Amino acid sequence: ALYGQFTYYVGGRDGKLSLTGGLRYTWDNKSMVRYQSGAVAPATPDTGNASFKRLTWNAMARYEFTDDISMYLRAASGYRSGGFNAPDTTQAGTSTLVPFKPEKITSFEAGFKTELFDRRLRLNFAVYHNKFDDLAANIPVITSTPGVYGSRIVNVGKVDYTGFEIEGQAIITDFFSIDGTFGYVDTNVKEFKIPTSGAVGAPIVDIASISQTGYTSKYTANIAGNLHFPIGNGGMQFSARVAYTYESPKYSFANSISTPYNEQLLSDPKHQIDAQVSIDKIPLAGGEAQLLVWGKNLTNRHEFVRGIDFGPLGYAGGFFGDPRTYGVTLGIKF
Repeated sequence: ALYGQFTYYVGGRDGKLSLTGGLRYTWDNKSMVRYQSGAVAPATPDTGNASFKRLTWNAMARYEFTDDISMYLRAASGYRSGGFNAPDTTQAGTSTLVPFKPEKITSFEAGFKTELFDRRLRLNFAVYHNKFDDLAANIPVITSTPGVYGSRIVNVGKVDYTGFEIEGQAIITDFFSIDGTFGYVDTNVKEFKIPTSGAVGAPIVDIASISQTGYTSKYTANIAGNLHFPIGNGGMQFSARVAYTYESPKYSFANSISTPYNEQLLSDPKHQIDAQVSIDKIPLAGGEAQLLVWGKNLTNRHEFVRGIDFGPLGYAGGFFGDPRTYGVTLGIKF
């Protein structure tokens, strides 16, 4: 890839308004050779070669009201290259593998960044709108010949993500601080086209009206308290952190057509409390050490996290989050 970016300060380097622009040109070349597909190896190996390239851009305007308060507007484009699915069938009458297309995004974002009360309070806010085109999704597919069930990366269509994020940190005393974030996202599936089977040339149907985005929580949040203070005069420092994380339920798959147990596989809401206590810069001969005592999921919740749907085979399964986990870590630096 080639990439370049510049920033122009309107009114000089100390001006309040700055304009930033950038361009990136990317080349991707991918190839695959398949010597085995099914019970019998093909007489000629199946091959696939594909080249992808795209020019993406970035544009941003930033205005500093004061040294501690600024606002920005940003628009950008991005791309993720295409590729091959190893189990795919070849083009009819050939040994050529067909790649899936690149995924493209255009994003828009606006926000405020602030440092208030002599930098003891930080509040940042951002709102965004992301437009995906040729979205690459991993979907279950039944290959008509020889009737194999598996998953494929397929360009399903268009999805918009609209949301906002709030981030903050408050320094309560010289030894204690609180930080946290809150996020909300709404997804709009505008086009979701899938093949009716894994065979080349299989009919395509649009199921956007009954689809949603997988692995996407509408609400996310976390809050943490931090304590730190020096121990003695030798530079040692005591630190402690307790954090709570929340994620609203999310689907494992995009719809209930190819994954009929999708509703039953909806994850549990995540409520997790983690903590750690450490002593840093413990003096050793010629070096220093760190002692860390940590614990995750302290309330030992057993939340369903992610599903695997073998719908055409008549069953499904999934994973639960790790149980309460704790340990001690000792680090030594020479």
